[in-house]
Amino acid sequence: MEQLQDEIGIWEIWNNIYIPTVFFVGKADDLLPQDYLVFAEQEYFESDIAMLSYDDFLTKVIVADFIDKADEYLPDPKISTITPKGMRFMGQRYIPDSYTLDQLVYNHVIQRYMPKSLDVMAALHSEEAFNLLDQMGDTDYPNYIEQLSKLKQMYKEYPDSQWAENLYWNWLYCLMPLLRGKEERYPPFMKNLAWLRKDLNTALSSWTELRHDTILYAKQSVSAIGMPPPGNSLVKGYVEPNPRLYARLASLAKFMRAGLLDFELLNSEMEEKLLEFEELMVSLRDIAIKELTNQNLSDNEYETICLFGEKIELLISNSQWYARGVDVDSQDEMPVIADVHTDPNAGSCLEEGIGYPNRIFVICQIEGELKIAIGGVFSYYEFIQPISDRLTDEQWRTILESNRKPGYPFWTQEFAVIDTSYINSEPSHYYNHKSGIGNEAVAENSRPKQYKLFQNYPNPFNPVTNIEFQLKKPGFVELKIYNIQGRLVKTLTAKQFTSGKHRIVWNASDLSSGIYFYKIQAKNFSAIKKCVLLQ
Repeated sequence: MEQLQDEIGIWEIWNNIYIPTVFFVGKADDLLPQDYLVFAEQEYFESDIAMLSYDDFLTKVIVADFIDKADEYLPDPKISTITPKGMRFMGQRYIPDSYTLDQLVYNHVIQRYMPKSLDVMAALHSEEAFNLLDQMGDTDYPNYIEQLSKLKQMYKEYPDSQWAENLYWNWLYCLMPLLRGKEERYPPFMKNLAWLRKDLNTALSSWTELRHDTILYAKQSVSAIGMPPPGNSLVKGYVEPNPRLYARLASLAKFMRAGLLDFELLNSEMEEKLLEFEELMVSLRDIAIKELTNQNLSDNEYETICLFGEKIELLISNSQWYARGVDVDSQDEMPVIADVHTDPNAGSCLEEGIGYPNRIFVICQIEGELKIAIGGVFSYYEFIQPISDRLTDEQWRTILESNRKPGYPFWTQEFAVIDTSYINSEPSHYYNHKSGIGNEAVAENSRPKQYKLFQNYPNPFNPVTNIEFQLKKPGFVELKIYNIQGRLVKTLTAKQFTSGKHRIVWNASDLSSGIYFYKIQAKNFSAIKKCVLLQ
């Protein structure tokens, strides 16, 4: 390009393309040819680069050396991308919204892979955008608040002239008045939450069009690839210290293995699995004894705890399933049902059921520190069923996944929180996924990520129905019923609730059939759903 300058004015042609696009979208965030030219002339070559022939420097050794030195000398881009630092003929442009998203996803500071558009508006000082992110649980990531505060301060310190440097930045500058609440002098319809969210919706829609129109120029932020989780250390877990239980399970496995071998009823695969199970139980016994005697566990023992779920899954699998094309996932379903007694007088039977596993939280001592550990525990059901409709496992699983599942026995309320989700969100093992299990980790995993109002069940109903909602944080909640004309007909509750999931039973026997609406108001969260009463 430098040699062509005298012949056809190559830099003038380049500027005729680049400078107008700077006016539209801004300056490049990537390195440009001029950056490499300046480096080559000032830092690498002793003579004027334009005076050299191609053969003087186009060798693999010289070019490789040039690239290495340029990579060390020239600045990194501000916005991370999949491709490494390098020259782009025109370069993708630095834009503040992509920089915002880049700073609020997984990197060395924050632990989050996917941002939200609300991040951009929150950085531009939209309090409502931040409130919505908070309700959705997107502010709970480590260091998120600190990173967002830095961005807000940076944009606050930008002078108006900086926002007017190009059309892209100016477009964003135009959207900012939509992000702020309205003062007293504005009309009443503009001073409520609905209008504030309408304006936020407008700003996000306009921003979407801006990104669409500049998609070939603006640099897109990218989450880091292949970064290990912070800490990358082995979780120091805990085993329920019941050594007698593990010892007896080991003995049972040994007894089964020996007996089946005597009867020549054990193939080599099952023999190996029983032996592995026996050894696993012995390991748990030894760990439990150490815990009871306040001895520290070895890394291998902590790894045994972390990989326990994965180990059990391998032990209960069968290679013949794969050979016969059996649906392995269906074999791994935990819920089973059995009728254990029949009463012909009443035409009914007693069903005993196992449901999906629940989570259990236990305060325990690990290496001298109190921790809250998370584990799995059975869910158990007992109920009476007509003998003409004895349940199969498949029918039982369908019931569990619907709103018709029976309740737990009343006495389980001593240790179980009723009406919580049965789904265990934890992985089968934690190895190299978390730096440890402590109070903060438990709070993160156990509390709801967002406020939510669920659809009532049953619906339609006559005359009783259940209305459930969940709260991310404790707070005052109002749940009200309105008729189709919008008139308030009943206040179901108006009191303080803890965080978590709650259920309100509504008996509408005093109302006539028709369509009704139930509305929740909690902190900055509100939602409305429709229901049908059939008397």
